[in-house]
Amino acid sequence: MLLTPKMLIQIAKEGTADIEGTKLGFAWGKGQVLFWSANTSIPCPKCERQCKECLVMKTDTGDVYVCSHCQEFVLWNGGEDDDVQMQEG
Repeated sequence: MLLTPKMLIQIAKEGTADIEGTKLGFAWGKGQVLFWSANTSIPCPKCERQCKECLVMKTDTGDVYVCSHCQEFVLWNGGEDDDVQMQEG
């Protein structure tokens, strides 16, 4: 089953499953979620929109922005001049 950004955001909202400790597969490889946050003012590194429902996840392979607008998982290191890698949902 393919977990889309929209599905992951909904899971986070409802608290229906533990996200932390979960291993997820991305276009750049697998990563275990160490912790995550919603309600941030961090803009998406791809579309530059910010929203309270988008997620920021720290994984063992890098930081991942889960964007509800792009519908993508975006790998980035938290800086402004990042080369980002995307995986469409």
